[in-house]
Amino acid sequence: MGECCPPGSHGPVEPQAGYIPKGRIETLDDGKVELYVSEPGERTGKAILVLHDIFGPDSGRTKQICDIYAENGFVTVLPTLLKG
Repeated sequence: MGECCPPGSHGPVEPQAGYIPKGRIETLDDGKVELYVSEPGERTGKAILVLHDIFGPDSGRTKQICDIYAENGFVTVLPTLLKG
C-alpha cells in the first residue's frame, strides 16, 4: 500500500497501462485557472463538471474518467482546484 493510503484502504487507483488522455488543457483568467476538457465527437448539449480528489487532476485515473464521460456524449470539464 502506498504512503498516501491508510492500512486496509483500496489504495491509489491507476489508469490502464499505457493510457493517453484524449482531452486538452485550457486556461482561464490569464493562466491562473487550468482546466482539462474532454469533448464528445458530436454536440449533445450535455456537460459534466468533474472534481478531483486531494491528490489533484493528474493522480489516479481522473482524466481517464473524464474521457469515458466524453465518449458517452458529455463535454467534461476538470478544473485544477489545488496547486502546489
